Amino acid sequence: MDALTAYTLYSTGLADLMAHLSSEGYVFEAPSAIESQLHLLDAWRIRRGFRPVNGLALTDIKVPEEEPRDLLATPLEAAVLSYAAREGVVLLSDDYRLRVRAREMGVEARSSLSLISMYVRSVGEPPDSLPEIVMSARAIPLLIPRSALEAWGVE
Repeated sequence: MDALTAYTLYSTGLADLMAHLSSEGYVFEAPSAIESQLHLLDAWRIRRGFRPVNGLALTDIKVPEEEPRDLLATPLEAAVLSYAAREGVVLLSDDYRLRVRAREMGVEARSSLSLISMYVRSVGEPPDSLPEIVMSARAIPLLIPRSALEAWGVE
């Protein structure tokens, strides 16, 4: 995942779903280059009465010098995309252009909101915190497809 997605996870409550899914065997990785940002986001959550986030592994992700960046904005985004392609893993990103580029390269890419559907498949029902997650995601603002809201039973 990239830095934008980490911010989304930590600020919406999706990180709690990620922690649950991690305990179910899913592996979530972020570049070690954003470790200090993750510590700040954890502190932000703790000050608001939430637990620190568990279930996110830091990985040393580097992009080869010859790797073309195309329309990617930062070397970190290029590194995350290159890593996902090289390792054959799903890219979790809330950056639409990064997901489009990933798909062009044959990499499966999903939004952080896909964690809700994964959680529902794992547990059998939506999380109790779903209305707050949706409200927080809208405040970022993330576009949430009406079909997803209907499937989750949220307006």
